[in-house]
Amino acid sequence: NGGSVNIGSNVIFQNNTTKGEMDTVNWQGNAGGALALQNGSKSVIGDAVKFESNGGKENTMSGGAIYLSRNDLQIGNDAAFSSNSSAGQGGAIYSGDSNVTIGNGAVFENNESRTGGAIYNYGSTNDRTSNINIGDNATFSGNTASNNGGAAANYSGEFNVGSGAEFSGNTA
Repeated sequence: NGGSVNIGSNVIFQNNTTKGEMDTVNWQGNAGGALALQNGSKSVIGDAVKFESNGGKENTMSGGAIYLSRNDLQIGNDAAFSSNSSAGQGGAIYSGDSNVTIGNGAVFENNESRTGGAIYNYGSTNDRTSNINIGDNATFSGNTASNNGGAAANYSGEFNVGSGAEFSGNTA
């Protein structure tokens, strides 16, 4: 809890998961297979960062790759999120009361969750907004949600994607 994280370019997060019990009745449990950022200041991740096969529906509740709660995150250009999963919300990214900016050329493919196959955005408090801003030429393909939002689910705040984006083969 707290603080910030700064990660350089060309970093790979692969096959990271959470441990412990999940409660699928009350939808509570572990979050952020690769990164969990809570109650902090702005964190920055460089260009060409890859998040692959993080989380897992059997042990990660929210944010297969990244879980954000009351935090701001900036990710550089050409980020790739593939085959990440969670049992609850946000196969790749869960953003609650947070602001996320992702540069141009982001790719979200084959991520899976219950709600928001790739991204879940939720603002729950009056003192913070929850916004997702993704640059130009983003690709969302093959993402799956068993409930709502094959590519993304936005329950409060803003979800903005730049020009030239492609959404294909996402299902809910």
